[in-house]
Amino acid sequence: MIQRLLTVVTWTIIILTYLALVPILALEARYSLVGRNPGLEPKVVESTTFDQLSRGSVTVTIVEKPMDPWNGYSLLKRACSCESWGRPDMEPRQFRDGVVLWSDYGTDEVGACQISVHYWGGKSMEMGLDIINSIEDNITMAKYIYDEDENGLTPWKWSESCWGTD
Repeated sequence: MIQRLLTVVTWTIIILTYLALVPILALEARYSLVGRNPGLEPKVVESTTFDQLSRGSVTVTIVEKPMDPWNGYSLLKRACSCESWGRPDMEPRQFRDGVVLWSDYGTDEVGACQISVHYWGGKSMEMGLDIINSIEDNITMAKYIYDEDENGLTPWKWSESCWGTD
């Protein structure tokens, strides 16, 4: 009976500790200016093994919640969805049928957010971003452009009839 009570107490402590740590571990950054955006893949934060009395051991692994790359940029996400799908309610895509998504109009816009390689290619390389082959880097560059532009979505104005609000 006492052993069973200890087991219940131990699990309660483990669960409460986990629930207390989850909000702390779900840290989010606006965007990464150097290198890849690390927030898109789950990451093991801590793994601990607890020995139980005569019952073996239990391993508890805390995994950091993947960051939403669009947090704080919902209108930009709508614009990028329009750019890559032609409608505002889809998850923006970097590839079409396994091939990098280039503009259908013969211009040099590429990827999920249809970023102009002519205008932004140099800056993206300075920042260590691969806007052609990486959706994470394409989104990171789009956030940078959005933040730098005084009107935010000027570079995506041609598709405003798709993403704009009434």
